[in-house]
Amino acid sequence: MNINFDKLTQSGQFGSGRDPAYLANLFLRLVRDLRTCTTPPREIPADQRDAFTMNGEMEVREIWRDDTILRIVSERDPAELAKLSLLVYERAYVDSLVAMVRKSLTFQYGVTDRWLYAALKNFPVRDTDVAILGSGSPVYESITLAHGGRPLTVEYQPRISDHPDLTFMSPDEFVRSGQKVDAALSISSFEHDGLGRYGDPLDPNGDLKAMANLKSQMKPGGKLFLAVPNGKDVLMWNVNRIYGAKRMPMLVDGWRCVAAYGPPPGVLTSLDPFVIDEDAWNNYFATDESCPHWLFVLEA
Repeated sequence: MNINFDKLTQSGQFGSGRDPAYLANLFLRLVRDLRTCTTPPREIPADQRDAFTMNGEMEVREIWRDDTILRIVSERDPAELAKLSLLVYERAYVDSLVAMVRKSLTFQYGVTDRWLYAALKNFPVRDTDVAILGSGSPVYESITLAHGGRPLTVEYQPRISDHPDLTFMSPDEFVRSGQKVDAALSISSFEHDGLGRYGDPLDPNGDLKAMANLKSQMKPGGKLFLAVPNGKDVLMWNVNRIYGAKRMPMLVDGWRCVAAYGPPPGVLTSLDPFVIDEDAWNNYFATDESCPHWLFVLEA
């Protein structure tokens, strides 16, 4: 969904003098249009607990969050309303990020960003259509632009931008469009699907379905640059999943893994087919609970 940023700017509501209350009303209308108003439940629904935990294979840790725009605008707390400005991707800010990428600077995910830069040298995206799956800030759109790609952001919650090279769709809009992309970036995104934290519908296999849906919209041979938190299999309800030796193979099932950045020797016994040495994986994470976001390059 693209919003006419120029018109809003002329109304005096954006830029340094943007009014948080105006933003609140605007985003409330947008989320109602996108039907992303559901407040996530504090507990796993009883009839879905086995499905969410893979029949008890995933440990559950309760760390509940409601990061829906509906909650932010309903509370009308000034500190919370200020967060809405983060959903406005202004051109000047995006251009500054592109300049940082060209200097090989990294962002929130640090070493994962370095692995991504290395992967993009080996698997270029120049002059291609690149889907950005999940977007908390325009970092990965900027990385795509710096590497010559054309980003298309797919997000449950709306974004607003005046940048001529940024396009936004909800997941439903993306599916309905039937658009095929050459590549996709998903950096710390799929682990949230189906948990309701961002207003998405509850689904124990929302992450697996999102991966399958994306594959159907990739051109033959298209590459997905994927990073999710790795460790022991854990469901952090409702914040995110951590992918261990059991769920990680399920996530990449149906894709061909062509490269991996980060896993230590012995943890993976094969990329294609994707095979994990469960003992080596679990032993590695017996002492490391940092949940690294290893980067995998998957081919559709």
